[in-house]
Amino acid sequence: MCLIRGSLLSMSVDPDQKAERTRLAQLLKQLDESPGTQLQSELAALALSARTFDANTADLIACVKGFENLIVNPLLQPEKRRELWEYSYEVVRLFQNAVASGESFLAHCETTVTRRYRKHPFLAEFETQWKAHIEDSPLCMFVKELRGYLLHKESISPMVNRTLTDFSDPYDSLCSIVLSTDGIKAEREDRWKKNSKGREYLDRLHGHINIRRLIDAYWAAVKAFADWLLQREQELDAQALADIEPLNQEIATLLPDVYGEDFMIHSEGARVTSWLGRT
Repeated sequence: MCLIRGSLLSMSVDPDQKAERTRLAQLLKQLDESPGTQLQSELAALALSARTFDANTADLIACVKGFENLIVNPLLQPEKRRELWEYSYEVVRLFQNAVASGESFLAHCETTVTRRYRKHPFLAEFETQWKAHIEDSPLCMFVKELRGYLLHKESISPMVNRTLTDFSDPYDSLCSIVLSTDGIKAEREDRWKKNSKGREYLDRLHGHINIRRLIDAYWAAVKAFADWLLQREQELDAQALADIEPLNQEIATLLPDVYGEDFMIHSEGARVTSWLGRT
C-alpha cells in the first residue's frame, strides 16, 4: 500500500462516519511511523517500474509476432511500401521503449538498494549479485551500451529479413523485422573497448538483432535478478513488513466505508512474489 497523505483526511465525509474517520486517522499515523512503511513504499515504486518494463516488452513482442505470423503479409506488397516503413518504425519505437524501461528499472533497483542499505552488510551481497547477473552478462552489457546509443546518438535502423527455415529455432521466421547493428558498431567503437562483455554479444549478432530473441533473453535476465532482490528484501525486513500488514488490511477495509466503494489504492509491492510476469 502506498503512503497516503494527510490531504486524504480533509475530503468530505458523512458526519455519521466520524468514528471511522478518527480510527482511519489513527491507523494512518501508526502506518506512517512504522519502520516497514518506507520499505513498503520503495517496493511498491519498484513494482510500478517493473510493470512498465513488463508492459513494454509485451507490446513489442505482440507487434513483432503480428508481422511474422501472417500467412500472407499485405505489407510486403510493392504498393504498401509506405505502410511497411511506418510499421517498421513502430517496431523501433516499441523496442526503444522496452530497452529504456528495462534499463530504468535496473537503475531504480541499484539506486534504491544503495541508498537504503549503504551502511548494511546486504549492500556487499547486492553488489556481488549485480556483478554476476548484470555486469558479467554479455547480453545485459550490450543492452546498456545500446541504450546509451539510442539515448545520446540516434535511432536504430529496421530491416525486413526474409529467409528459408525449418522452424527448428523458435525465433526463426520466414519473414521478420530485424534491427541493424551497423550504426552502433561504428559510432560506439571507443565505448566497446571499455565494454568487452557488450562487444562479445555484439559480435555474435552478425549485423542484425533478432528482436524477439534479444528481448526474451533480456527480460529473463532482468527477471532473475529482480526476483532474487525482491525475495532478499522481503527476508531482510520480514518482521517490519509483517508488523504493518494488519494496519494495511484495516485501512483497506475502512477506506471504502469512509470515502465510498469507488475509492481505490495501490496495495501491491511488498506481498508479491515476482515483479515481472509479462503483463
